[in-house]
Amino acid sequence: MKYSIIFTLLALIISSSSIAQPNYPNKPEEAKLISIDLKNFIDAFNALETNLDTIQVLKTKYFDVATPGLKEYINRFDLTPNALQKAIKNNPEVYARIDDFYSKISQTEQEYLGELKVYQNILQNSVFPPTYLLVADYKGIAQASKFGQLVSVEKKCIDDAEILKHAMIHELTHFQQVMSMGFERYSKTYTKKDNMLDLILREGTADFITYYLVRKNESHFIKLKNYEKDEIALWQRFQKDLKNQEKDFWLNVSFEDNNKGNPIQLGYALGYKIVKSYYLNADDKSKALAEILKMENPEELMLQSNYSPN
Repeated sequence: MKYSIIFTLLALIISSSSIAQPNYPNKPEEAKLISIDLKNFIDAFNALETNLDTIQVLKTKYFDVATPGLKEYINRFDLTPNALQKAIKNNPEVYARIDDFYSKISQTEQEYLGELKVYQNILQNSVFPPTYLLVADYKGIAQASKFGQLVSVEKKCIDDAEILKHAMIHELTHFQQVMSMGFERYSKTYTKKDNMLDLILREGTADFITYYLVRKNESHFIKLKNYEKDEIALWQRFQKDLKNQEKDFWLNVSFEDNNKGNPIQLGYALGYKIVKSYYLNADDKSKALAEILKMENPEELMLQSNYSPN
């Protein structure tokens, strides 16, 4: 199975009944950053020093007391005590640093809530579901769910707060897309035929709102830098791949082969460039942003963006 490192598509596991009438707050100050799973993991990790039964310790002190967010993650990605034990064994120094990461969680929460206020100024009808910070088996996945955002911190987030904040804002934008498109049309994108452009623009939108409009740190967008290194050739490849709906290179990456040395998920950067061009060329920026979120016709949006590679 292929997953996106750090950012993955909003899964179809979300039930239509749960998303049709969400009960998420619409005030940034009411958003919640839930970190109890981190605390439970730290307790379990410390207990491993005196208890050789690693599986049982992880089960009782972490899995059995999981929050709804962690339970959802466990079900989606088949996270087990055995898988977590193996990850800890292979990366002990990484999991040991989670304690230090957790000690700064109050500051992280305040910074995140501050960014949500900026977010609401840009997208005034936003909703703010809870964010669950959790520990998994070294995959570094962030994903939206009916319970809120699920972010596993162990791969990159514990060493770079910018990556964590990006993950949370990016996934938050997918919630706004659901609200703009409606759940039924949003979810059908994943099953409809020839959906490559839809997915690329959907992810590009999430990154555009995150890096360009909210966080204003486009220079930190590594995928964009990788894409711009060979923009013309990649754009030409995209034309061929789009015709054949060959989207793996642009959207997916395997943990096993690390995308065979290629930069990962360049479709996110390409979608970003198209959406950015559409937005900047629009006279009415508010209307353009609403159209980008709703994305009724991806082909028309790309055409009207007037994007061309440099």
